Amino acid sequence: MEDLSEYKFQKFAATYFTGNANHQYSRRPIKSSLLQLMTPADQLAAQALWITILRFMGDLPEPRYHSMERDNTSVMSKVTATLGRSFARSKEFQDLGLENIVSRIN
Repeated sequence: MEDLSEYKFQKFAATYFTGNANHQYSRRPIKSSLLQLMTPADQLAAQALWITILRFMGDLPEPRYHSMERDNTSVMSKVTATLGRSFARSKEFQDLGLENIVSRIN
């Protein structure tokens, strides 16, 4: 088994995190992704995932809906549905050539 003690998260964060982000946990939503990502959709997904983590950890409350009906749809399902529709039509997605994969999934 490989000794992982030489790999420090603090060093990884200092090397790869963008902007003023550091290795310390923050209870606030991020304004941009921690790592450099290629597409705006990936950056948006990173922000949405961080909000999901904050909600899961209890550091951010669930959003309050003005409707009396409770929506039991998971946050990740909503993110997938939103990004799936708009991103599948985007030029970035078309350039990746993943249309066949998505059509098999749907």
